[in-house]
Amino acid sequence: MKFAIINDTHLGPGESGFEKGVHRKLVNQAAPLLQSVIQTLNKIEQPEFVINLGDSIEDINDRQTDIGSFNRVLAIFSQLSMPVYHLIGNHDVRTLKEQEIAQMLGYQQMYYSFDHGQFHFIVLSFAITGDHTRVVKDITAIVPLEQTNWLKTDLNQTVKPTVVFIHYGLAEDDMKGNFWFANEPDYALISTLPSLH
Repeated sequence: MKFAIINDTHLGPGESGFEKGVHRKLVNQAAPLLQSVIQTLNKIEQPEFVINLGDSIEDINDRQTDIGSFNRVLAIFSQLSMPVYHLIGNHDVRTLKEQEIAQMLGYQQMYYSFDHGQFHFIVLSFAITGDHTRVVKDITAIVPLEQTNWLKTDLNQTVKPTVVFIHYGLAEDDMKGNFWFANEPDYALISTLPSLH
C-alpha cells in the first residue's frame, strides 16, 4: 500500500506568516507549491490516497479571509486523481468552527475512520482548551471524551491493523532546537488522551 501525507500547507495572505518580526512561513508560495505536489502525486507517485494532516490555512483571525483561504486550498486538493482525507489543524479552527469545516468538506464530523486494503485508518480531531482567538500561541489541545468513546467503539469493530492520524503529536517528541516549540513543547502535543482500557 502506498499513501501520501501532506501537512501544514499554511495558505494565506502574503503579509501573514510572521513570527518574532521575521517572515517564517512562505504563505504566498503555498498555492503553487501545493499544486506542484499534487501534479507529482497524480503523474508520478500515484499513491492510493492522500492524507491532509491539517493547518491548511495560515489564519489571520479574520473569518472571511480564512474562509476564502480554506476554499482555495480545497479547490487545489480537488485536483487530486485519488481520494483525499482531510484533518483539521489549530490554524484551521481559529476563526472557523470544526463543524463548519466538516460541512465545507461534506463530512458529518472531523473524526472518522475508513478501511483501505488490509488496514483500518482512524482520523482524530481535537478541542483547543486555550483561547487562541486572543493569544495565537494558546493552542493547548485535548481529545474530547465524546471522541475517545467513539474511538473505543470504532476500534472494537475492527480486527485489522490500525493507523491513527491526528494533527497534534501523541508522543512526547523532543522539541529541542525547534523554532516554534523549543520553549513551549506542550503546544505541539495533545495534552491529555483518556485511557482506552
